[in-house]
Amino acid sequence: MANTIKCTSSLECIPATGTYGKLPKHGGEQTISQVTAGVSCPQLVTSTTSAAITFPGLTAPRWVRFENIDTTNSIQIGPYVAAAFHPMAELKPGESFPCPIWPTVVLHAKATAGTPKLNCQGLET
Repeated sequence: MANTIKCTSSLECIPATGTYGKLPKHGGEQTISQVTAGVSCPQLVTSTTSAAITFPGLTAPRWVRFENIDTTNSIQIGPYVAAAFHPMAELKPGESFPCPIWPTVVLHAKATAGTPKLNCQGLET
C-alpha cells in the first residue's frame, strides 16, 4: 500500500432560533499521495510573543494539523511578513484544524494571553 494522507472535514451551522436559515453542511474527504513518509509532532508552548513553528525531521512540510490544548486561551497562527506577524487563523481553547501549507512559508504561533500549548502534526507529500 502506498503512503497516503487522508483529510476529512465538515462545517455546519445550526441556529438556536429559526430567525435565519440553517447553513447547509459542507464537507469532504481528500486522499493525497504521500511520497515522503515522515511525521513530526512538536508541542509548542506559546506566549504573547510569536514563535516559529518548526517540524524537526521534515524537509518540506505540506500538510499540518494544529490543536490548541489549552482550556482558557486562544492561539493565533500566521506568517511573518515585512517584520510583522499576520494572523490567518485563531484557535480557541480545544479547537483544531488541518490545512495545506506552502513548504517554504514559516508559520508562527502567538497566544492572545497566557502560555497555551499547541500540538502540531506535519506531513510531507
